[in-house]
Amino acid sequence: MVLVFGLGFVFLGVGSGNSGLGDLFSGNFSLFGGSSGPSISKARERVEKNPKSAAAHLKLGEALLAHRRTDEAIAAYEQAARLNRKSVEALNQLSALYEQRSREQLQEAQLAQLQAQQLAPAGAFQPPASSKLGQALASFSDPIAETATTAAQERAFEAFSSYQATRQQLVSVYERLADLSPDDPSSLLQLALAAEQAGDLQKAIETYKRFVKRFPDDTGSVAEAKRQIKALERQLRSTQPVVTSRSG
Repeated sequence: MVLVFGLGFVFLGVGSGNSGLGDLFSGNFSLFGGSSGPSISKARERVEKNPKSAAAHLKLGEALLAHRRTDEAIAAYEQAARLNRKSVEALNQLSALYEQRSREQLQEAQLAQLQAQQLAPAGAFQPPASSKLGQALASFSDPIAETATTAAQERAFEAFSSYQATRQQLVSVYERLADLSPDDPSSLLQLALAAEQAGDLQKAIETYKRFVKRFPDDTGSVAEAKRQIKALERQLRSTQPVVTSRSG
């Protein structure tokens, strides 16, 4: 399982030194205000009086975010986006918060993976299996270390699964933003990148192609998008099963 996560992290470009379109959307925003901010209680009262008001839920999200209550703020913005399908403000807030959440989840998965690798016997010095010491160690197992390794692997799996779920939420948000802002090139690039990092290579390819067709004059980004298309198409082909003909 550790190997699977390692491959996943390389695919996402984490720690690989890759740069490109991902650099355009990685953390260049500030989500939180200071310790003081809008009153949460007043914002809740407004929601109670107008539960179907998207604006009221937006204000509640703003108040919660100012007080660093991120999960509750996300729920408020999600409700605002449900009530007003065209609320670009709610969707922009959700995209920023989902991006932050996914980075935290990925970091948690990587740390757990690293811990599992450090705890695993394979990460330590091993004498030749043919030697007497190697044969003796092969029959030795440390139940405490094995339990700790398994726990770390489970944490990595849970965090990475949560990361993938959040990236899928980002895909949905960016799809809506792309529909609402057809003249904004960044919306399509964000959608393509989100799909790529969610593992939906086909959607990423299709979205990059939409960008190239829709914004041909954006030469720098178009060139980068074309490179991504070729790379993703190669990766997609490499993951598809090879079908062999069977002669009767």
